[in-house]
Amino acid sequence: NGDEVLSGQSLPTPLTGKGVIVGIIDTGIDYSHPDFQDENGSSRVLAIWDQNRNNGRGPDEITNTFGMECLSDSIEDGSCPLGDADGHGTHVSGTAAGRNSSYGGMAPDAKIVAVTYDSSLDISTGYAEPIFSTKICQAAYYIFAKADALGMPAVVNMSLGTHIGPHDGTSLFEDCLAELVKGSAGRAIVAAAGNEYSADSTYTGIHAGFSPQGTQASNFVIRQASRDRIYYVDIWGAAGSDLSFALAFRHGAPPRSPSEQTVFVAPGEKKSGAFLGGSIGWSINATETASVLNGKPHVGIRITLGQDVSNPKDYSFDLVVKGTGSFDAWLFPDKPARTIQFTSAEGEKGAEWTFVSGDRQKSVAMPATSPDIIAVGGYTTRNRWSSPTNANCCQVPYALGAILDFSSSGPSADPSFTGPKPDIVAPGGMIASALSTTARPNSSLMMDTLSHSLQAGTSMATPFVSGTIALMFSADPNYTHNDVRRYITESAYQDGNTGSELPNNRWGFGKLDTLAAIEAAIEGGASGSFAGN
Repeated sequence: NGDEVLSGQSLPTPLTGKGVIVGIIDTGIDYSHPDFQDENGSSRVLAIWDQNRNNGRGPDEITNTFGMECLSDSIEDGSCPLGDADGHGTHVSGTAAGRNSSYGGMAPDAKIVAVTYDSSLDISTGYAEPIFSTKICQAAYYIFAKADALGMPAVVNMSLGTHIGPHDGTSLFEDCLAELVKGSAGRAIVAAAGNEYSADSTYTGIHAGFSPQGTQASNFVIRQASRDRIYYVDIWGAAGSDLSFALAFRHGAPPRSPSEQTVFVAPGEKKSGAFLGGSIGWSINATETASVLNGKPHVGIRITLGQDVSNPKDYSFDLVVKGTGSFDAWLFPDKPARTIQFTSAEGEKGAEWTFVSGDRQKSVAMPATSPDIIAVGGYTTRNRWSSPTNANCCQVPYALGAILDFSSSGPSADPSFTGPKPDIVAPGGMIASALSTTARPNSSLMMDTLSHSLQAGTSMATPFVSGTIALMFSADPNYTHNDVRRYITESAYQDGNTGSELPNNRWGFGKLDTLAAIEAAIEGGASGSFAGN
């Protein structure tokens, strides 16, 4: 019901996002795309910051500034060298704030500030150091600083996420972002729930966790080689747990006996070695016995494949655990989601230990697990279309109105603190939006304009919610992030797909209804003061 809001149906006035900034932290933006112009042909993109470029001036808002920033003058005259080779950020921007008669976005009069984020990660110690978490928080800070300087409310869209961290709202990544919206009005952050749910009967996904009874294990497989051939298991025990972990290596799946096994690594210890004659390196780091952030013991396992390991799916690994307490473990890389996954091996599969299957829960990515960030899942609103080159093309095996098979599932690792996750579900497949001129999508995904294309995922669903919040802020900038979450979730609609027991782990509170959310917001009013930011 977004069109009804734009036209002002049953509202005091039409709402189009005018006077609001939509911030996009993503792969960049093709600022030359006509969807990002206003009715006079002027660009609505106010600023772009590329954190990866080092051949220009960084933004003044950032201490020890870095990267390259383009401001409105260079964007307007076309001299800004920044763009979006991937196309993901342009597509997301178009859904949130594109202006087009056929494939326009939710808030077509909103201004845009875009950041191309640095996704650096260091796994050299056996623990993953997510450098990108600092950079993404700086990106959100930058967007809000731009908005504050202009006296405008802003919503930040993060169609991104990671599974490195405790998934319980206590990480510095989640906490830093939360601090940017607490105590303020006219600010909100929305993040993708992730695309890591697995409906496969053999492969359960990226999460496993249980309380071991004796010695038990969860089996996982590296299904395809990543570019750097480095894989990681991030393990967080419950506070007070005393668990020891080992890694076993198998030629094939259980019940084939493991050919090699590491020693058990107890809390406070760190060990390393190799399997397969040195072709597969491993390290287990359990030195962080109680995280200063949440009191939880933290274990990191790194696996490195040599170039001679050509078919990693021919092997499998067991994450073996013994001791007292419980744990959660997530696999990385998480994109694409099938790179490395736990299996459904369960029970007596060998004499060494019993197996506990990986599960299909707790796959909502960080920072969407923060209690102060709105987490968005995706469902299907288009499954057939015609391409410019083939009128009989195309279709995907997604049921209309149903959750996307891969839309990540809750709960978080601590729902009592974070609340239900995801919060809401919005259209995620197949979504038509702006196409970057430097992106190269499959021709079957092109729309008739040749300047728009189709994509699917919770990344595509997230800007529907961000755009809805931009419409709310254009009605009243005094809404807090708690206000907008409440109005969006309380007005969500349910149907035969969502079920009546809401919130739940797949749908959150249900499907986004933009008009109902705006009506609820106008009727309920705002609890904050934008002037007091």
